[in-house]
Amino acid sequence: MDVKALLTSSLLLETVIRYNDPIAQYYKRVKKRTGSGKEAQKSTMHKLVMMIYHMLSKREAWTYAEEQLTEIANELNCLS
Repeated sequence: MDVKALLTSSLLLETVIRYNDPIAQYYKRVKKRTGSGKEAQKSTMHKLVMMIYHMLSKREAWTYAEEQLTEIANELNCLS
């Protein structure tokens, strides 16, 4: 893997884990199950890549589990 891609993906993962509770909980579950932070990082990154791929291939915007949060995010996007 390219060094820049590796650093970018690592930074992306750290940021998402910090600010997205469901992804952070997934990471913690995998880390506890496997006992390896490296395996948890790989598994969580795979999950993120699949989520992004789905959004791009279906041409869909990100939606939150709670519909109200999606509506707020959409309103904020319209303002910018």
